[in-house]
Amino acid sequence: MLLATIAGLLFLCLAALVVLLDSRLGWSAGEKKSAASTRTPDLRGADVSASADRSSEAVDLVLATAEFQNDDSLRRIIGVVRNVSGSEYRNVRIRFRLTNQAGQTIGYAQDSAKILEPFGSFDVQTTAIPKEASRFFLTELEGTRK
Repeated sequence: MLLATIAGLLFLCLAALVVLLDSRLGWSAGEKKSAASTRTPDLRGADVSASADRSSEAVDLVLATAEFQNDDSLRRIIGVVRNVSGSEYRNVRIRFRLTNQAGQTIGYAQDSAKILEPFGSFDVQTTAIPKEASRFFLTELEGTRK
């Protein structure tokens, strides 16, 4: 009985380690994904894909949340970018492609931060976007590691 309990606890610890490594390193079962698609969560009301070619260095920058924000006079994309590394990043830039209901590209929106501290985050607030934008796609998330 005691041996079975120890074996069960050992199995749970091993499973937790695999989950942790998967989330940190972007491992997947037999499938190779870009860092952004592995680490980007479901984002409220938007289709976000990581179609940009990202260097291994940019894996440290993660889009944690993103959504449309509607005010009376303008519309924006708001969200949070996180630096999940112990390195400082400078000139961090995020860019989204905007599409209408028919799927046609109607423009781009972006934001940037001069400095992103280790394990820090910055609140994304893009430039104003057209009211007819119905979806956005992540096309770029990059910065210079210091």
